[in-house]
Amino acid sequence: MKAFAVSIISILFLLLTACSGSSQSQGVKDLDAQAFAQQLKKEPGVVLDVRTPEEYSEGHLPNAQLLNFYDDDFRSKLQQLDKDKTYYVYCRSGGRSSRAVALMKELGFKKVYNLKGGIMQWQAQKLPVER
Repeated sequence: MKAFAVSIISILFLLLTACSGSSQSQGVKDLDAQAFAQQLKKEPGVVLDVRTPEEYSEGHLPNAQLLNFYDDDFRSKLQQLDKDKTYYVYCRSGGRSSRAVALMKELGFKKVYNLKGGIMQWQAQKLPVER
């Protein structure tokens, strides 16, 4: 009987651990261009372009703020942002933004959306770009 109780407690502990781990991953979501655009309409937030200034000047998502991933102080600039706001992050093709949102998750940001395929996918879907 005692072994049975220990087994039940162990199973409950494992379930609780698994659930708490999955709730932490809810803060970051990868979305395709259409879902990203719909989510942005539904829940406005801060749009972060993590490309270079040159790339940004060629065209960017409406109201996007530039935060160059390659800047030496990129991490410290992220740390200065309000972690409770909703963020929409993108780059050219999705590589830098994926690394940026992973860092944001590590820094404790609560809600971050990553544009899979970056602005290339956004433009392929004929979504609006500012110049």
